[in-house]
Amino acid sequence: MSQNPPSNPVVGMINRIRQEMFERIYRGQINYAVDIKTIKKHIEIAIELNEPLLASRLYQLGGFMSLVAGELSEFDDWYQQAFNIAQEHQFIRLMAITKMNHGEAYRLLGRYDRALALYQASYDYFLEDDQKDNTLPLLESNIGLAQLGNQNYDAAEGQFLKALAQIGQKTYDHVDALMEAKRGLAEVELNRGDFETAWKNIEEATRLAIGINDKMTLAEINLTRAHIAEQDPDHDDAPLYYTASRALLKTQESPVVLARALLDEARYQHRHQAYADAKKTASEAHTIFTNLNMLEDAALAAELM
Repeated sequence: MSQNPPSNPVVGMINRIRQEMFERIYRGQINYAVDIKTIKKHIEIAIELNEPLLASRLYQLGGFMSLVAGELSEFDDWYQQAFNIAQEHQFIRLMAITKMNHGEAYRLLGRYDRALALYQASYDYFLEDDQKDNTLPLLESNIGLAQLGNQNYDAAEGQFLKALAQIGQKTYDHVDALMEAKRGLAEVELNRGDFETAWKNIEEATRLAIGINDKMTLAEINLTRAHIAEQDPDHDDAPLYYTASRALLKTQESPVVLARALLDEARYQHRHQAYADAKKTASEAHTIFTNLNMLEDAALAAELM
């Protein structure tokens, strides 16, 4: 089975709808019940048409949508089904991408070791593939963000620099990877106390996120802005960036990312002795984590209540 673009008009139509769904997820415009039903119907059609490549990609979409919507009991199975199909047909590149996206789901959940294991599996499959892949810079950036989550700043920096070296002058083809690398490097420079370089990197990441209207990443960028502003003696606007991040995430229908941002904000408020605000923000995060059955994270939020 070829991995070339389809000639079947039905396959082309489903691919267009699939892409539109991805774009709507990033804009925060999803209707989980309706969209997941559509994905399941399209998987059935793809299988009937003997289009395993399309079926695998649709399973990945289902995994991402389940994660974003907070249906955490389901997303693992969606990604595993996607991988199983890719493996059965030896679509090596698709196997690599599926593992990368599965890892990204765990990074968003804050499960960085699990994310890194999946990223490594993805990397191994990319190396097994015959062709140099355009997705590698994004994988390098994602690995860096997971290392950053584990506070392995030197390892994270190495990954971001590898991503930038692979991107080179082809920035237009790698906006996502460049955006994530710049955001990550801002956190690395902040850890070193180099506020000027941190601001420079985060400004570039902001420009890229606005350019592609990626509100979810823009919300994460605002968290990094808040981190820098808290430590930079020339800034006192960290609360504004937390507010901006919260506002963006509340339009995204992504409870996982929202709850983690709220916990971040509550810790900031607690550090600055705004205990009543910290308790209120942590309580909101605690409710979301509990509803998602993310009990370890709920316990962290409870410590601030």
